[in-house]
Amino acid sequence: MEVWKRNLYILWTGNFLTSVGIGMIIPFLPLYVQDLGVHDVKQAALWAAMIFGINHLMIALISPLMGKIFR
Repeated sequence: MEVWKRNLYILWTGNFLTSVGIGMIIPFLPLYVQDLGVHDVKQAALWAAMIFGINHLMIALISPLMGKIFR
């Protein structure tokens, strides 16, 4: 097997496992926010949505930079 194909499979597997891990924490995120001191349910849901959304925003902003660096 060519080296780039092996690396692609390894990176794909790591990315998949990371996505599964993040997906499993989403239902519990509002509970974690409430443990941090936000007691209103609507505010906890809003904070959980912002925490989850910031992850995707940062990926969108940083990915081109990382692609340029590791090209």
